[in-house]
Amino acid sequence: MSTIGIVNGTAFGLYLGFSSNDLLGYATSCSISISHSPRKTTTSTSGGWQSRMVGDRDWEVSCDGLVSMELAGDKRNFAEIFQNYIQNRITVQIRFKTSVTGDYYYQGMAIVTGLTLDAPNEESTTYSISCVAAGPLEQLTV
Repeated sequence: MSTIGIVNGTAFGLYLGFSSNDLLGYATSCSISISHSPRKTTTSTSGGWQSRMVGDRDWEVSCDGLVSMELAGDKRNFAEIFQNYIQNRITVQIRFKTSVTGDYYYQGMAIVTGLTLDAPNEESTTYSISCVAAGPLEQLTV
């Protein structure tokens, strides 16, 4: 396991393509949200109490970063991400991974659902990308 079990946030990355090593460039933060939607199984014999069973599982991921318009063809810059997005050709892989043998990491495919570009006066221009699951989220080990 990693030292005292704490993982540095730089271990969390969003990559273009499932087998890609094209880490989204200049990321400043990433987050993942995992949810579960149980289904109701209440019947006339349940005495008025609701009952539930396992239902759909879902996850979504978002990432913020600094914008780079340079390096045409570099799949990690905002211009390239945008071109792929408008052509509906973009899928991403998330990885939350350390390099310590035995540590867990998580990966899965997601589809980009939104891009935001923020350009405040006299400040760094940033982007946000949001994605929804396009399949299961796997827990693997290094």
